[in-house]
Amino acid sequence: MLKLENKSQEKNITIWDIGGNKMVRKLWKKYFCNTNGLIWVYDMSKKETYEESQNELKSILNDPDIKSDIPLLIIANKSDLNEEGNSINDYINGIQDCLSNRPYFIKECNYDDLDSYKDGLDWLYNNMN
Repeated sequence: MLKLENKSQEKNITIWDIGGNKMVRKLWKKYFCNTNGLIWVYDMSKKETYEESQNELKSILNDPDIKSDIPLLIIANKSDLNEEGNSINDYINGIQDCLSNRPYFIKECNYDDLDSYKDGLDWLYNNMN
């Protein structure tokens, strides 16, 4: 668990990193209740996982326990290791039908640069109720 505090605002965020291992995915639904924002991380350096990642994200976004208006931060992780030239647009096109009524932000991030994540986390923080 990671707790973030933004000194300029009066709210805290608790982030649960529940992992993407296939065995752990069965537990994801237990975290949906009272979710006010969602961070989805996918690996830009692995084109072979795009479709699986898209399908899992669509499954979550279509779940009735996830409110349709919660903000979604999509982190395109390891963009600096993206030697195959994988496209964020290709990834988003595969999930576009689940994004129509939801605020979302896509942030390309580098594997070892924590500052590259800041804009996305700030956006999520500012868009959560």
